[in-house]
Amino acid sequence: MKKQSEMDASCWRKGKTLDASNAEVSSVSEDGAGGGTRTHTESPPADFESATSTIPSHRHILSRNSQNSHRREQGENSLSQYNAAGASNDPSEKIMATLLTSFYEQYDYIIIDCGLKHELLTINALAAADYCIIPVQAHFLASEGIPDVLEMVKNVQNRFNPDLKIAGILLTMYQSRPQLCQSVRNSVNDIYGESLHVFERPIEQTIKAAECPAAGMSILDYAPKNPAAESYRSLALEVLHLA
Repeated sequence: MKKQSEMDASCWRKGKTLDASNAEVSSVSEDGAGGGTRTHTESPPADFESATSTIPSHRHILSRNSQNSHRREQGENSLSQYNAAGASNDPSEKIMATLLTSFYEQYDYIIIDCGLKHELLTINALAAADYCIIPVQAHFLASEGIPDVLEMVKNVQNRFNPDLKIAGILLTMYQSRPQLCQSVRNSVNDIYGESLHVFERPIEQTIKAAECPAAGMSILDYAPKNPAAESYRSLALEVLHLA
């Protein structure tokens, strides 16, 4: 459905506990878009590789590909193959949770960037996470998809991950001048503000934010004083307080 295709989700899993100012962060992205996230690519423990040598490795399952639709299909198949090979007694929906356990001691936060279609990769991300953020474009159709997303999260909580929490709703691609963006922001706060956390500052849509992926840089490095960069800093601080 169109209203779901205009939304993404971010989930995260907390690993070791350290001072947040020195936190190590690893990100896993379904679509290959780095966004504003710094990614660490340390190798997994040796015993992990030997234990999974006869099946698709975690790096294959979570690999990146410029052809997004192909990469998703490859990821879906790899997760199924991993399960079929007998490497885990867990259901296919729990494979990512199993794979990520090898990294819990290496990072403070593991961020999983995923879509919100009801597909195996998304369910795996939610089943592996401690918290999830529901980003919503500041457009009417996108905001109309929130109930479907909440229902999917509820299903995952009931079936696979009872400890999963919704960290909040995050407005994205926000422009302060258009009346539509302001109306969507007010509507989301009115409808969900009492039952769910709505992040205080929306993610601003700016030209610099669109340019930084082409430069291979985070918006925080490309234009640190840009409103989009300030938005991400505000989000990071809220997340640290919530977690």
